[in-house]
Amino acid sequence: MRRAEIEATAVEHGLGRVVRVHREHAPASLAAGVTGVGTLAAAIVAGLIAASGGRFWQLPLFLAAVAIGLVTLYVHVGPVPGTGRRRYVVAEHGLLILSDREKPVAITYDQRERIRALDLPGTCSVSDLRDVRRRLAPGRRWSRRRLVGLASYGLVAALVAAFGWPVGTYAALGLPLEKSDFAATCDEGGGGHRRAAPHAGDTHPIAAFLDSGGGFLYEAAASVPQGTPLTTEPADLTAVQLVACATLIGFASSTPLSECSYSGVDDELYQGLYRLDVFEARTGRKVASSRLVGSTTETCPRLRTVPRGTPPESRDVATEVDTVDFRRALAPLRATGP
Repeated sequence: MRRAEIEATAVEHGLGRVVRVHREHAPASLAAGVTGVGTLAAAIVAGLIAASGGRFWQLPLFLAAVAIGLVTLYVHVGPVPGTGRRRYVVAEHGLLILSDREKPVAITYDQRERIRALDLPGTCSVSDLRDVRRRLAPGRRWSRRRLVGLASYGLVAALVAAFGWPVGTYAALGLPLEKSDFAATCDEGGGGHRRAAPHAGDTHPIAAFLDSGGGFLYEAAASVPQGTPLTTEPADLTAVQLVACATLIGFASSTPLSECSYSGVDDELYQGLYRLDVFEARTGRKVASSRLVGSTTETCPRLRTVPRGTPPESRDVATEVDTVDFRRALAPLRATGP
């Protein structure tokens, strides 16, 4: 029933102007319990994912927020058993009860016993409706309770948007979500990223990575000349056109630079030799390949890690590429086309 029809029916029964309408909803106790348990479980799972370093810790919270929204929607618009959904119309001079299966019932406020004898089911803002029964007056159109309820619905919608944005963006566009995601291009030998810019030839930042034996790590100093979109937070990852991957392939000289002494073990430090592969970030197409050598001034690592239960053994250690050399090698590519 439309609002105009409700107002006309209220006037017809001598109840005057409609102040507000309370719609009956389906039983909400079970839904509230399921929602509470589900939200707690989602929060625990999200916490475990975040603690373990997982990226999409928002996913269980997003699913929980969607579930809350669906449960709320079902409670408010789903079928009501028995007489069907009633509408309790609070008007200036009385209460009008409408149902799709029954005739309208009009009760004026001076019929105190009838109003106070009403058995009110679950409705929207049922506390305000109970106030009408107790005070025998319509009260305000927008009570504090109704405003709080409306704000709670807005909060659920905001949570769905906040938790769903990174998940939905990844589903629609894929990686990267952060700078380190470009390392997949190095690890997978040229995997592309749909969000990255095509290599068009204008001046652009290059996402640079170095693998000296322990996996590709993001080299911020080599990647980010000051003033580029990668220096902002959050960084504009769509500005990246190229991904540079420097991989350790051996030593530039057979002569060690120095000897590194630790408790019970001695390592030898050599100048590293690296293969520099540059890929187009969007397609993964290789656009350049060259060699880089490591630093000759690098000192021994301060720490030496040994797996538990394994006796320490001497090993050869490679120096990393100096930032200046890395930048010098990438400089010609920062403003060149395909």
